[in-house]
Amino acid sequence: MDVTQSLEVITKYRTRLIHECPAEGPMDWSPSEQEQRNHLVHMLNRMEEMLDTARFPVTNWDKFNRWLGFVQGCLWNLGEYTLNEMREHNRRPMKKVE
Repeated sequence: MDVTQSLEVITKYRTRLIHECPAEGPMDWSPSEQEQRNHLVHMLNRMEEMLDTARFPVTNWDKFNRWLGFVQGCLWNLGEYTLNEMREHNRRPMKKVE
């Protein structure tokens, strides 16, 4: 995944969660489903910051991908997306042949 595709996936997941999430932030307890969704929105916001090349000239892709895997695992567990749907989100776009 490149920066553009990563930003698209972040936006897709955050949009799906944001309607049910009045607050955001990290947590250190066993969360309710609502709190899980809030935390995922917080993580997606931080992931978007990781891709800001003005602030971070070099993206830490290892950290980004760990966080993406966590977010996707939670989204699957919450029933928001199937594994096949998320596999498509991660797939590199086909290059157009001219």
